[in-house]
Amino acid sequence: LLSNLNTDPFYYALMRSHLEFATIIWNPPSESTSEAIEAIQKRYLRFLYYKIFQYYPVDIDYRELLSGFEMVPLSQRRTTSCLMFLYDVLKGEIKIQIYC
Repeated sequence: LLSNLNTDPFYYALMRSHLEFATIIWNPPSESTSEAIEAIQKRYLRFLYYKIFQYYPVDIDYRELLSGFEMVPLSQRRTTSCLMFLYDVLKGEIKIQIYC
C-alpha cells in the first residue's frame, strides 16, 4: 500500500541530501551519533505516515516503516557509499594522494 505512494521530494532534495553530504569524510564513528542521524529519518517516516493515514504511529517499528515506504536505513546508505568509494579507489577510477 505504502510503496505505491510518492514520498515527499522535499525530504530527498533537502533533508537526506544534507544528512548524506560528504559521508565518506565524516561517517559517524559512534553509535549514538549514527542513531541521532537515523532519528531524523524516523521522524520523517512517522510524519509521512501521519500525513497519509491521519494516525501518528508510536507503536509501529522503524524497520516496518522503512519497508513500507521502500527505504533503507541511512546507516546502510552511508556504508554502501563508503564501500563504493573504496571500490573506485582500488580500481583506480579515483586518484588519491596519501600524505605520511
